[in-house]
Amino acid sequence: MRIDKYTQVRGLPIRLACLLLSLTGDVGASSGSTSPAVSRDQTVNIEKLQELDVLSRFGIFPLDSLGATSNLDDYLGYAAAHNEELNAAIHAWQAIKDRRPQATSLPDPRFRFTEYLESVETRVGPQERAFGLSQTIPWFGKLSLKGQIEEERASGAAAGAKAVFLRIAYRVKKSYYDLAYLKHSLAITEEHLDLLSQWEEVARSRYATGTGSYAELIKAQVELGKLSERIEELRDRYRPLAAALNAALNRPADARIAWPTELEAQGSPLDEGALQRRLPVENPELLGLEHQALSFLRAEELAGKQRYPDLTLGVNYIQTGDARMENVLGSGKDPILASFSINIPIWSGKYQAAEREAAGSYLAAHSIRREKENNLAAALELALFGYRDALRKLDLYGDTLLPKGRQSLGATLAAYETGEAGFLDLVDAERLLLEFELSKARAAADLMIQLAEIEVLVGGPVFTVADKAVESLQQTK
Repeated sequence: MRIDKYTQVRGLPIRLACLLLSLTGDVGASSGSTSPAVSRDQTVNIEKLQELDVLSRFGIFPLDSLGATSNLDDYLGYAAAHNEELNAAIHAWQAIKDRRPQATSLPDPRFRFTEYLESVETRVGPQERAFGLSQTIPWFGKLSLKGQIEEERASGAAAGAKAVFLRIAYRVKKSYYDLAYLKHSLAITEEHLDLLSQWEEVARSRYATGTGSYAELIKAQVELGKLSERIEELRDRYRPLAAALNAALNRPADARIAWPTELEAQGSPLDEGALQRRLPVENPELLGLEHQALSFLRAEELAGKQRYPDLTLGVNYIQTGDARMENVLGSGKDPILASFSINIPIWSGKYQAAEREAAGSYLAAHSIRREKENNLAAALELALFGYRDALRKLDLYGDTLLPKGRQSLGATLAAYETGEAGFLDLVDAERLLLEFELSKARAAADLMIQLAEIEVLVGGPVFTVADKAVESLQQTK
């Protein structure tokens, strides 16, 4: 009979566990399931980026490789799929998201086994060993608050990942437009160098025939030397600009970057009031600080609930041998006991300190957010000024100064050919036109760079994909 009895109790702990969990109900049902671990070598999870809703807002599609004719959207897509800073931010966000199932789960059940070194004799038989299973259930609302805290932290991490993407997009755009300006300015300067070289030949011929002065020839050669040095400087500037773009793309610094096809500036006055209103509600840095403050607020509520006890439910089973006397009623009967216990939270001082800590952290985070908002509002004003200034310069040089500069050069060239103007006047007119053309190209690049900075501050594109489509349709008509 002893062997049969051991055989009967082998599955008893499992039955006790089922009984206890049936008593606890679905308190821990919100814990969910834990996702498998992510490989440390995995690149940026594109699905997570899509979940953050940053790619679709910019009309960006992730790319695995770049070609010889890659454009700005290709670079942005490649950076989204390969940038290590963004990769780290995505994984950090995922790691914080996985804290919620841990925070909202019940504590592990506790199993106890007791072997009586000396059996306790009872009327129905000696008590030889005992099994116990208990489950602690936190006070109502504690698990929910812990989950809310982790949700706020996860939302803050998501906002941080958005901020990282926006900063990377700005780095890509700034490097791209600087390269576009470099290409444009190099082409303009080389064109003026060719023109000045022709004039230098004319000055040399006139000096040889005695119709020109030596001063004109020297002036032409000095200007040629200055333009040649500027061209060398522009060519040498390609490497650091390409290295900056490669850094954002997570490529080697010396990887070849194709020259941008052209420098396009699609500028129009902005609705500055709408952008200023967008800043406090859409800037990801401010959103991250807001979620951080809310997590401290939930932590204060949780600290207040620590004053309430946690409940522990338990089931105990005592294995009892057969009674020494025969025909004893209930001989060898194994008793099953239910238990209930609570902790006694009597140390009120530590609970008050925890509440004060959480409240202080909330106030600190709230103050940091207000300070950050003030600084970002000032940065937005500066970026808006830079955009307006670049737009004014683009209009000024494109509509007024460049046409006047070309007219001035043409008139001076005609006067020089008839002997009414000197060679120095011709060189001055050529130099002025060169500066106008370079200034217009710089204004075009600055306009797009300032627009990219505004997008970082307001948390998304200023001109949406839909707006661009409507604008293109209107231009087609």
